[in-house]
Amino acid sequence: MFKALANFVMRGRVQAIIVALIGSWIPFVSQAVLGLVTLRRGWQEGLIISLWASLPAFAGLWLGQVPVPMALASIAVFFVGFICCVVLRQSISWPLTLSAVALVSSAAAVLIAVSQPGLAEDVKSFFASLLQGGETQLAPELKALADGWNTVSSSGLIAYWIAVSTVIGLLLARWWQALLYNPGGFQQEFHSLRLTPQVALLFSVLAIAATGAGSQYQFWSGLCTLPLIFAGLGLLHWLVAQKAWPVGALVGIYLALLIIPVSALLVMLLALLDAVLDLRKKFNTSQSS
Repeated sequence: MFKALANFVMRGRVQAIIVALIGSWIPFVSQAVLGLVTLRRGWQEGLIISLWASLPAFAGLWLGQVPVPMALASIAVFFVGFICCVVLRQSISWPLTLSAVALVSSAAAVLIAVSQPGLAEDVKSFFASLLQGGETQLAPELKALADGWNTVSSSGLIAYWIAVSTVIGLLLARWWQALLYNPGGFQQEFHSLRLTPQVALLFSVLAIAATGAGSQYQFWSGLCTLPLIFAGLGLLHWLVAQKAWPVGALVGIYLALLIIPVSALLVMLLALLDAVLDLRKKFNTSQSS
């Protein structure tokens, strides 16, 4: 199904625009279409898809049906994604691309915060409307967090959301590209994903600094951990494949990330160690000896 969809997207500009517009109702589909077109056909075609894919957000902004910060964040997702796709296409470097995701997402969120003085109130009102009628299910600590949001935490949330959407869209696009033109290539690329020591150390230090700065910086801290998380997951996918473990092992890893907070720290530590020590090389050496 996904291969057929990707093949339809690559038949022409009109088909790509149709899927990008319809995909705005399905998480990450529009971002994946944008990524596939940019990676395969270049920045000119990618920019055209970016403009069309962001059209629903522009319409919501113009009609006033969506809070301005949320509409701007939705628009930013596509243009941050476009920039990072161009970086990946030109560099063929995931460490550089993941760094670009974090930096450009941060810049976009800061621009939104500067242009919207009432950002915190708008974000709180948006989530209050989403939770209306179901507030009793919202944990007290989450209520307290929402009540304590300010411009720093709200812009951090927007930056984090843009970055996560961008990375997932990039991964989907690269997978679709491999399905069509390089079967098995995405798996090999993801399994070999390893940050450089400089990138890993930089984002580790930034994440620690943001964590130490207080709860209002927690989303900024999460943003800084994204390159480490995805690099760690790439290593774990490689290890599962090397050991020929069943797919249940990967399911367990992702479930642990969702329900056991410390597991994310372990994945990041693994990515940091891999950046410094090249664990795949050490593992292969020990296997052959």
